[in-house]
Amino acid sequence: MITIMVGAAAGLIAGMLIRKVASRLPTTLFQQWAKEACDLLGIDDREDLRPITTFKRQVHIFQRHLVPELASAVLSAIVVAKFGLSAQAVAMLVLTWGLLIVVLIDSEYQIIPDLVVLPLLWLGLIANALGFVTTLDDALYGAVAGYLTLWIVLHGFQALAGREGMGHGDLKMLAMLGAWGGWQQLLLIIVLSSSTAAIYGIGAKGLSRFKGQELPFGPFLGIAGFVAIIWGDTLSRYYVDYSM
Repeated sequence: MITIMVGAAAGLIAGMLIRKVASRLPTTLFQQWAKEACDLLGIDDREDLRPITTFKRQVHIFQRHLVPELASAVLSAIVVAKFGLSAQAVAMLVLTWGLLIVVLIDSEYQIIPDLVVLPLLWLGLIANALGFVTTLDDALYGAVAGYLTLWIVLHGFQALAGREGMGHGDLKMLAMLGAWGGWQQLLLIIVLSSSTAAIYGIGAKGLSRFKGQELPFGPFLGIAGFVAIIWGDTLSRYYVDYSM
């Protein structure tokens, strides 16, 4: 119990930082992209290109003030309950906090920052070089297979529908999850994320929030990835036992 409380306390503290990163990083990125666009177009007055998302963030920040802290505390307690106070738990906590940042940002701004995903991908490979979750070979196969799977889906949908059905950040995110959980968890991640996204999309179809907008897929990948990496082997055993 004390171990779980330590994990929850660490998660609560981390959640404060997560909230700040999730609210400030998108604005910083939009400002950087606006600056690069100004330089490319030769525009000197950059005041007109300030990101319009700042007001959107301020509108929602109060109602979401406690979500990162509470979610981080609960998820961190789950991780510590699973792995104890160990180096493996530390690595999994970093992954959990990174996933929470991505979920919060993508759900609000529909972007998945490389600044978060790519370091997590490399950290997953390093963690599995130490055997924390799976073998390094399985992690490498998982990263490659994760990216290529959604790459095929992306270009197949684009060829049929004439537009992109997801962003390239989703591809990198599944590659990152494959680097952590190994190729064996990819099917579970894809099934869980796709099914939950479909259910949520049907339920939210009438909401004005998603009228004329694409439903961000990153949050569903993040949730499914966390479930698969923490409980994937257990769920697979239950499925095999039940099906037999």
